[in-house]
Amino acid sequence: MLLAQHRVASSLKQPNEFVFIPRTGGPLRQRNVGRALRIAQRDALTDDGTPTFPILHRKNERGEPVPVAHGDLRRCTASHELAE
Repeated sequence: MLLAQHRVASSLKQPNEFVFIPRTGGPLRQRNVGRALRIAQRDALTDDGTPTFPILHRKNERGEPVPVAHGDLRRCTASHELAE
């Protein structure tokens, strides 16, 4: 559903065009996705500062954020989309 909505709203309609693109217009690279995830991880808070998704706020023994695996997010998103 989400992907279909994005595709309809996108100016990119040809089968060989990417659905999600960075400003450069090429394919999304792992570093683009990683950067966006780090920002989302930092900003996923309610108005009172409580983590919206506690798993995004896990910290390692040095107090650094633990990155979320891309595959876990992909499977979670796919499951969510199939459930709708």
